[in-house]
Amino acid sequence: DEMQACYLRAFLPMLPAWNADRARLAALYGQGLAGCPGVTPVGRREGSVCHLYVVRAARRHGLRQHLAKHGILTGVHYPVPLHLQPAFADCGLKRGDLPVAERACREIVSLPLWPYMPDAALQEVVERVREFYGGSG
Repeated sequence: DEMQACYLRAFLPMLPAWNADRARLAALYGQGLAGCPGVTPVGRREGSVCHLYVVRAARRHGLRQHLAKHGILTGVHYPVPLHLQPAFADCGLKRGDLPVAERACREIVSLPLWPYMPDAALQEVVERVREFYGGSG
């Protein structure tokens, strides 16, 4: 509609800068979380716009609670694997049929990431994640 067109016209020119900033921040996350026990960043390809910064996390629920206690919100964008979604019920797959996908859905968590996120805010997230897992920086 006209309102969405208005927003697109205003913000679309900023998209390349936003994507570059997200990629820079994702690289900082990668460096900061390297070797952190309990956390494995989800792989990214060259040219990724890094819309989300997703990691696989052991004890995900506890990590999310720990971060929330410190004012850091996280997300779980894909909590249910595709084969268990109602839209795919006709495929005949049940819980346990795709264990890798099911495990991934139990572990993934999106850490905060937005264009122009202050480096200090990202460092705080990294420090709190490492604090939870007992890993040093």
